Amino acid sequence: MLSTGFRVKNIAQALCISERTVTTHQQHIYKKLNIHHKVSLIKYTPYYCKFLSSLTLRERTIVVLITEGHCSQQVARELNISPQTVYSHRKTINKKLNSMRKKYDVLGIEQP
Repeated sequence: MLSTGFRVKNIAQALCISERTVTTHQQHIYKKLNIHHKVSLIKYTPYYCKFLSSLTLRERTIVVLITEGHCSQQVARELNISPQTVYSHRKTINKKLNSMRKKYDVLGIEQP
């Protein structure tokens, strides 16, 4: 549920557990998957390949680097671009990701 955009509060309500319990489980999941930020969860969604195909080559490169655990500063150095350019790309990527999340339901009602 985390990878498809649900917030901790929504997950807690859906599972009838406390938000603290959800957060604790989230931390354990991040540790097991070696994830440092929730954006890295995108690679575990059923629509990841479809999402990548909707991006430009540069956006795709940035997503891959971020899902590997690089911060924006590291991505900028790696691609020899300014951090502001990375932030601009991330903004566009997030818009595309949000529209993709709306399109594909977490319950699998509409499949990619």
